[in-house]
Amino acid sequence: MSELQSMVIKDKVNWKVISWNQELSEDFIREFQDKVDWRCISEYQTLSEDFIREFKDLVNWQCISGCQKLSEDFIREFKDKVDWKCVSKAQKLSEDFIREFQDEVDWEEISHSQTLNEDFIREFPVYFDWHNISEYQKLSEDLS
Repeated sequence: MSELQSMVIKDKVNWKVISWNQELSEDFIREFQDKVDWRCISEYQTLSEDFIREFKDLVNWQCISGCQKLSEDFIREFKDKVDWKCVSKAQKLSEDFIREFQDEVDWEEISHSQTLNEDFIREFPVYFDWHNISEYQKLSEDLS
């Protein structure tokens, strides 16, 4: 038994601090799911998509969307739970995925945080934040 588990058994830990300040295994989180701080777990622990799926009703979806690495298939599966502003800013999204969810993504964040080709930028000129496009995207003289 680890020292942390011994302390947990004696109930002498600050669960919020443990949830963000210790590297916890998914098994440990699962075992103490009623004690951990799920917002901190969602933000500071590295979680697999299977684990997030298992605890979809306990995780903080804003933190999951902005702090965990998520596949496009996973985002698609939980499109009604994810925070689209956080997804647009923190996740690496393909242009096809952005196109598919053009009404959900945050275009200001897309303009700032995603790597976009010029043809894609030309396809959606009214959606983009042109200040961010000018500052953060590599543009040819044709587009600028």
